[in-house]
Amino acid sequence: MENNNGKSECSLKIPRCIYIAFWGLMLLYVMFSELDVLPVAYLALDVQSAYAMNMLCVILTLAGTFISLRLFAVNKIKQEIQNAPCSITKWNIIRTIILGVCALINIMSYYALCNDTTSLYCFLITITGFVFCWPKKEEVASK
Repeated sequence: MENNNGKSECSLKIPRCIYIAFWGLMLLYVMFSELDVLPVAYLALDVQSAYAMNMLCVILTLAGTFISLRLFAVNKIKQEIQNAPCSITKWNIIRTIILGVCALINIMSYYALCNDTTSLYCFLITITGFVFCWPKKEEVASK
């Protein structure tokens, strides 16, 4: 999109809306689960299956958080952003979706099992990383 000065301008409305929507979705899921509107502890797994589910959450958390926070350091993505500055909107959306899906899977796993706090800790780690993924104008200007 072009403004009156002839310079291209990238909109951050869509990435920010997606970011806020994920926070709202997570908040609603936690609230409805705590109020027993949604079922809780509906997966009765044996020890090995629960361990596998917890390891899935740990791997998903570590990989998703690392990839999302280091996304703009990848050379190919840096070059794309330098060549087309408005592509940062696309990469902000991708980063938000990666972390948002990781957080939702972790919190759903926690409420599905309810006998272990590994998924809860993974959720807390993921949302801590999620805080640093707010799309901002300085990020667009610096890339």
